[in-house]
Amino acid sequence: CKDKAGYKAYIGPRLLSFGVLAAVCGLVGLIQDYTQALGSSVYIIVMVCFFAGTVWFAYACKKSIERFW
Repeated sequence: CKDKAGYKAYIGPRLLSFGVLAAVCGLVGLIQDYTQALGSSVYIIVMVCFFAGTVWFAYACKKSIERFW
């Protein structure tokens, strides 16, 4: 890594955002599995959001590798 401090500053907020998104999606999944309180359409929307967040984070990781390695 050419610039460790720059890499941490770049990827840190993105990693935090992805972690929060994953935790929220996991919580919604648990609620849906145990209570069936949410409709299936809400659950599908949450899963699509998680997939989009995963793609976004993978893109951010790729950009960080190009930029800092």
